[in-house]
Amino acid sequence: MGNINPNDFYGVTETLPNTLSTVNVVIVHAVYRTNGTLYGYAYEALVDGNAGSKSIRFRVGIANNTFAGFVMVSHQEHSGFGVKIINALRNNLAGKTANKDAIAEILVAALATRSGISETYDGMIPALQAIVTHYLSKI
Repeated sequence: MGNINPNDFYGVTETLPNTLSTVNVVIVHAVYRTNGTLYGYAYEALVDGNAGSKSIRFRVGIANNTFAGFVMVSHQEHSGFGVKIINALRNNLAGKTANKDAIAEILVAALATRSGISETYDGMIPALQAIVTHYLSKI
């Protein structure tokens, strides 16, 4: 979730709602300060990509209505369009306001929008949009 001291926080794994599991988000943690106040949420997704089923694993944190961090855990995408999407999110998502428009703006700026089928886009973007919707419903 960005640059936080893990000694100052703890996480509680929440029950995964259908709105997240249907887009292959596999974990949601509520992150609390040691004093018990809610800090934010951390998510992990395992989505389909160009390399096949469940070939992209990423984590994203949201706190204070801001994307606190984005980590690409693993992927097998080729060096073309899929990696362009991954790099755009990895390099630009943290620090942006946590909303769907921010995701779209990052992809447009990186020329990572699509006009046809993209397994990478179709796996990652619905998961990120569901994560944003879930976070906003919790605050």
